[in-house]
Amino acid sequence: MAGVGEIGVHSFMETIEEERVHFHVLRLKDSFILWIGTELNMKSLSVAMKSRTSDEVISSQLLGPTNDIASTAMAQRLARKTGCQCFVSVSLTNQTLIQGAEAALLAELESNQSLFYIS
Repeated sequence: MAGVGEIGVHSFMETIEEERVHFHVLRLKDSFILWIGTELNMKSLSVAMKSRTSDEVISSQLLGPTNDIASTAMAQRLARKTGCQCFVSVSLTNQTLIQGAEAALLAELESNQSLFYIS
């Protein structure tokens, strides 16, 4: 388990629809940066966090085409679930892969929460 203030890296891979999908997490205090993809590129980057004044989740796309909503949608769901600021890059275009990747990610998060963020 990481100590207070430690930055950590966690990587894992899942086979989804016969594709190798890679997950890389940079763990920070109360936040994390997540990249998901089959090839080493960052097509988009979004950030989401819970509002300090309500239960609403605030998000913004930082990088990538405006019609690519996968990163923003996943960042919003992760921010709501974890209460952390989440930077997310989803470099997948197939909706089935995106859904499978999110399911694998949530399973990994449930079993290894301390590898994703330090609260």
